[in-house]
Amino acid sequence: MSFTQKLLLILCVIVVVAGSTMLRRPEKDSWSRSMGSTYSAGSRGCKALYLLLQELNLPAEKFRWPLSRLDRHRGVLVVAGPCLVPFTDREVSSLKKWVKEGNRLIIFDGTSRMPVPPLPGESVTTESEKEKHRRIQEWIGSGVLHSPMKKFGLTIKPQSDPSRSLMEVRLHGMDASAKISISNESRWEKSPKGWSELISDANGPVLLMQEMGEGKVLAVADPTLPSNGHLADEQNVRLILALLLAEPKPQKILFDEYHHGHAVGESLWSFVGSSIFAWVLLQVAIGLGLFVFSRRAQQSGRFRSLAAPKGRSSLEYVDSMTGIYKACKAKSVALEAILRRALGRISRRVGVPVQELDRSFPDRIARWAGDENKELIALVGECHRAVNAGSDADDAVALARRLTRAARRLDRPRQRS
Repeated sequence: MSFTQKLLLILCVIVVVAGSTMLRRPEKDSWSRSMGSTYSAGSRGCKALYLLLQELNLPAEKFRWPLSRLDRHRGVLVVAGPCLVPFTDREVSSLKKWVKEGNRLIIFDGTSRMPVPPLPGESVTTESEKEKHRRIQEWIGSGVLHSPMKKFGLTIKPQSDPSRSLMEVRLHGMDASAKISISNESRWEKSPKGWSELISDANGPVLLMQEMGEGKVLAVADPTLPSNGHLADEQNVRLILALLLAEPKPQKILFDEYHHGHAVGESLWSFVGSSIFAWVLLQVAIGLGLFVFSRRAQQSGRFRSLAAPKGRSSLEYVDSMTGIYKACKAKSVALEAILRRALGRISRRVGVPVQELDRSFPDRIARWAGDENKELIALVGECHRAVNAGSDADDAVALARRLTRAARRLDRPRQRS
């Protein structure tokens, strides 16, 4: 198998794993998809409330994303539990931060008698209503169904009373009252620290409130209150509207549908981009790019540096220049080139431009030159005279060699006295 085929196989495996992870969702039956959802027209759904808000021209929307995206919205979030999808710690942390910024969270939770699918090999008619109710409570306690209430320190106290009772309550945020019909199946265990009771009876608290930063959290221990089956009972709708429209007026009224299993379907690439597979694909792309680059460089030939190798003697330059000028019968010209190189080194050492150094060489370096450099000064003067005379004798080549050796000694570090 060639390298290209292996690479394509690895990419196919990554894509298949990403697709299977994205498509993997908890199994949902028709009964579970309708729990507290605004998509459901059943007795437990909240579609009637959602349509009512739209008829009143209120800004009701279905929120189908994780709660970590709440920061883009302002207003009220309604969570009608229990839900199918668990609430992650990251979502709850984002939710609390969102509430502290001045928004409002309303939780409807508790237990109620709802249709339950039979166990494997069991007939629907063989199970009593009491057993169905017990199983629902077990599902809520075991984590099959989910709710954010425990993240806020709340606990449901289930009761065996299936009846409903009438209560006269004050409307939240209003100087008015309403008569509501409320289920007796569940109440809050007690009022945790930081929570205040707004509605309660002999069985326990029904509506609790906690101020969090600039916002509030309202918890109702009756999931049937906003449902299609009981929204029209007595004056339940007045209490729901009072909770939703309390001051400050919300910009949006959001209904959590993501945790009911109605998440927005994302494309494969958006899912991969927001998961760990993005890093895997990035590493594969970088590795592939490096491989292609290395193969291309290898096919271009062996690398050879254009810079001169370290340690090469500068006398090689002198020999090559001397050979060129010797072939051209211009020994004095060769000496002049070597002299220019030597003056450049002296210029850098003294800190004087080459032009000025060339005009008044002895005067410029009189202070700099010590006993060890007097020979170099005399040699430079001798070279000047040979260049000006235009002599082509062999002594010009000898002067060039001597000057090169003397100039090399300038690069050695000075010994401190």
